[in-house]
Amino acid sequence: MCEVDSEACVSNIDLILKWHTLRFFDTNTTVLMKQLEYLQVLLSMAAAERYHLHELEAVSFIPYLINKVGLVCFADCV
Repeated sequence: MCEVDSEACVSNIDLILKWHTLRFFDTNTTVLMKQLEYLQVLLSMAAAERYHLHELEAVSFIPYLINKVGLVCFADCV
């Protein structure tokens, strides 16, 4: 999706990140893995566009991302 229209994704990244933050609370591991793959593409594209997260975007997204990535890595390691 973001490969097609990177400008649209960057202009709506706050909504995309909020939606992903809410989806972090789902218990379906397959959905979570697809979500993390999409976020990797989205954030790579944003970096290529030299987009920097605003403080509010970062504070409302990054702690949940770190928490969820830690849980996924822990589940895969056990």
